[in-house]
Amino acid sequence: MSKIIVSRSITCLLNSTLSSLQTVILIPHTIKKPTLLKEKHFECKFGVSIRIVGDIKGKLVMTGEPANLGFIGEEIFGTPIQPEMLPSFTGELANILAGRLSEYIKEDGVVINISSPTIMEEGTMLSGYKQGLNVPVLFPDNLEFEIYLLLD
Repeated sequence: MSKIIVSRSITCLLNSTLSSLQTVILIPHTIKKPTLLKEKHFECKFGVSIRIVGDIKGKLVMTGEPANLGFIGEEIFGTPIQPEMLPSFTGELANILAGRLSEYIKEDGVVINISSPTIMEEGTMLSGYKQGLNVPVLFPDNLEFEIYLLLD
Protein backbone atom coordinates (compact mmCIF):
# COMPACT_ATOMS: atom_id res chain seq x y z
CA MET A 1 0.00 0.00 0.00
CA SER A 2 1.44 3.40 -0.97
CA LYS A 3 2.28 6.08 1.58
CA ILE A 4 -0.45 8.33 0.14
CA ILE A 5 -3.12 5.66 0.64
CA VAL A 6 -1.86 4.90 4.17
CA SER A 7 -1.81 8.61 5.03
CA ARG A 8 -5.36 9.08 3.69
CA SER A 9 -6.57 6.03 5.65
CA ILE A 10 -5.03 7.33 8.87
CA THR A 11 -6.60 10.75 8.29
CA CYS A 12 -10.00 9.13 7.67
CA LEU A 13 -9.63 6.99 10.81
CA LEU A 14 -8.70 10.00 12.95
CA ASN A 15 -11.47 12.22 11.57
CA SER A 16 -14.04 9.45 12.01
CA THR A 17 -12.88 8.91 15.60
CA LEU A 18 -13.21 12.63 16.37
CA SER A 19 -16.70 12.71 14.83
CA SER A 20 -17.69 9.66 16.88
CA LEU A 21 -16.53 11.31 20.09
CA GLN A 22 -18.59 14.42 19.31
CA THR A 23 -21.79 12.48 18.59
CA VAL A 24 -21.56 9.77 21.27
CA ILE A 25 -20.33 11.76 24.28
CA LEU A 26 -22.83 14.57 24.66
CA ILE A 27 -21.44 15.95 27.92
CA PRO A 28 -19.04 18.93 27.72
CA HIS A 29 -15.55 17.83 26.72
CA THR A 30 -12.52 19.04 24.83
CA ILE A 31 -10.59 16.91 22.40
CA LYS A 32 -6.92 17.76 22.64
CA LYS A 33 -4.59 17.77 19.66
CA PRO A 34 -3.74 14.22 18.54
CA THR A 35 -0.09 13.25 18.81
CA LEU A 36 1.96 10.49 17.18
CA LEU A 37 3.30 7.91 19.60
CA LYS A 38 7.08 7.89 19.66
CA GLU A 39 7.37 4.60 21.51
CA LYS A 40 6.21 1.27 20.08
CA HIS A 41 4.67 0.21 23.39
CA PHE A 42 2.84 1.71 26.36
CA GLU A 43 1.25 0.56 29.58
CA CYS A 44 -2.51 0.80 29.82
CA LYS A 45 -4.32 2.04 32.87
CA PHE A 46 -7.83 0.64 32.96
CA GLY A 47 -9.43 0.43 29.53
CA VAL A 48 -10.76 -1.44 26.55
CA SER A 49 -9.39 -2.50 23.18
CA ILE A 50 -11.35 -3.07 19.98
CA ARG A 51 -9.67 -4.67 16.97
CA ILE A 52 -10.16 -3.01 13.58
CA VAL A 53 -9.88 -5.11 10.40
CA GLY A 54 -10.58 -4.39 6.75
CA ASP A 55 -9.06 -1.58 4.71
CA ILE A 56 -7.29 -0.47 7.89
CA LYS A 57 -5.92 -2.90 10.46
CA GLY A 58 -5.23 -2.01 14.05
CA LYS A 59 -6.90 -1.25 17.36
CA LEU A 60 -8.97 1.45 18.95
CA VAL A 61 -8.01 1.65 22.62
CA MET A 62 -9.81 3.72 25.24
CA THR A 63 -7.97 4.04 28.53
CA GLY A 64 -8.10 6.14 31.66
CA GLU A 65 -8.44 6.16 35.40
CA PRO A 66 -11.46 4.10 36.50
CA ALA A 67 -12.87 7.10 38.42
CA ASN A 68 -12.73 9.26 35.28
CA LEU A 69 -14.55 6.68 33.17
CA GLY A 70 -17.06 6.25 35.99
CA PHE A 71 -17.68 10.02 35.92
CA ILE A 72 -18.58 9.79 32.23
CA GLY A 73 -20.98 6.94 32.94
CA GLU A 74 -22.60 8.86 35.77
CA GLU A 75 -23.02 11.93 33.56
CA ILE A 76 -24.52 9.86 30.75
CA PHE A 77 -26.88 7.76 32.89
CA GLY A 78 -27.53 10.18 35.75
CA THR A 79 -26.56 7.61 38.37
CA PRO A 80 -23.21 6.40 39.72
CA ILE A 81 -21.61 3.45 37.95
CA GLN A 82 -20.88 0.79 40.55
CA PRO A 83 -17.30 -0.55 40.47
CA GLU A 84 -18.43 -4.02 39.37
CA MET A 85 -20.31 -2.46 36.41
CA LEU A 86 -17.46 -0.19 35.26
CA PRO A 87 -15.83 -2.75 32.92
CA SER A 88 -19.18 -3.42 31.26
CA PHE A 89 -19.94 0.29 30.85
CA THR A 90 -16.46 1.05 29.51
CA GLY A 91 -16.66 -1.81 27.02
CA GLU A 92 -20.07 -0.67 25.83
CA LEU A 93 -18.96 2.96 25.47
CA ALA A 94 -15.93 1.92 23.41
CA ASN A 95 -18.12 -0.39 21.32
CA ILE A 96 -20.54 2.46 20.56
CA LEU A 97 -17.62 4.76 19.64
CA ALA A 98 -16.10 2.12 17.36
CA GLY A 99 -19.46 1.39 15.76
CA ARG A 100 -20.01 5.06 14.97
CA LEU A 101 -16.42 5.29 13.73
CA SER A 102 -17.04 2.42 11.29
CA GLU A 103 -20.15 4.20 9.95
CA TYR A 104 -18.38 7.55 9.55
CA ILE A 105 -15.31 6.08 7.88
CA LYS A 106 -17.50 4.19 5.41
CA GLU A 107 -18.63 7.60 4.09
CA ASP A 108 -14.98 8.13 3.02
CA GLY A 109 -14.93 4.83 1.15
CA VAL A 110 -12.94 2.99 3.82
CA VAL A 111 -14.46 -0.31 4.93
CA ILE A 112 -13.66 -1.71 8.37
CA ASN A 113 -15.11 -4.23 10.78
CA ILE A 114 -14.73 -4.13 14.53
CA SER A 115 -14.35 -6.87 17.13
CA SER A 116 -16.12 -7.12 20.44
CA PRO A 117 -14.42 -5.16 23.25
CA THR A 118 -11.60 -6.61 25.31
CA ILE A 119 -11.31 -5.17 28.81
CA MET A 120 -7.78 -4.34 29.97
CA GLU A 121 -6.74 -4.07 33.58
CA GLU A 122 -3.99 -1.86 34.93
CA GLY A 123 -0.56 -3.06 33.89
CA THR A 124 -1.55 -4.31 30.43
CA MET A 125 1.29 -3.58 28.03
CA LEU A 126 0.29 -2.74 24.45
CA SER A 127 2.88 -3.26 21.73
CA GLY A 128 3.32 -4.69 18.25
CA TYR A 129 1.83 -1.81 16.29
CA LYS A 130 3.59 0.07 13.48
CA GLN A 131 2.16 3.50 14.15
CA GLY A 132 0.03 5.01 16.88
CA LEU A 133 -1.93 8.17 17.60
CA ASN A 134 -2.95 9.42 21.04
CA VAL A 135 -6.12 11.53 21.36
CA PRO A 136 -6.66 12.89 24.91
CA VAL A 137 -10.24 13.83 25.80
CA LEU A 138 -10.60 16.34 28.65
CA PHE A 139 -13.69 16.78 30.86
CA PRO A 140 -14.51 19.30 33.62
CA ASP A 141 -12.35 19.18 36.77
CA ASN A 142 -9.34 17.97 34.73
CA LEU A 143 -10.79 14.49 34.27
CA GLU A 144 -9.67 12.79 31.09
CA PHE A 145 -9.43 9.57 29.18
CA GLU A 146 -7.37 8.76 26.14
CA ILE A 147 -8.14 7.22 22.80
CA TYR A 148 -5.30 5.42 21.03
CA LEU A 149 -5.45 4.48 17.38
CA LEU A 150 -2.86 1.75 16.88
CA LEU A 151 -2.15 0.70 13.30
CA ASP A 152 -0.70 -2.70 12.39
